[in-house]
Amino acid sequence: MLSTEHLPLENARARLRLTARTVTDNAASRHTLLRAGFGETGRERTVAPSGAEFIGVFHQREL
Repeated sequence: MLSTEHLPLENARARLRLTARTVTDNAASRHTLLRAGFGETGRERTVAPSGAEFIGVFHQREL
């Protein structure tokens, strides 16, 4: 949950982050995320909406 109740808007905005997840073999998506300012934050086994397990590459970018 995100709360900005006690923070001025400029401080709250600096703490907002976008996150993304892709598969390790999707080089095009990973490259696009890096060019858009996302940084890789880790890799771990995860589950797709279809229920399939895969190694996910996680990215984030501060707004």
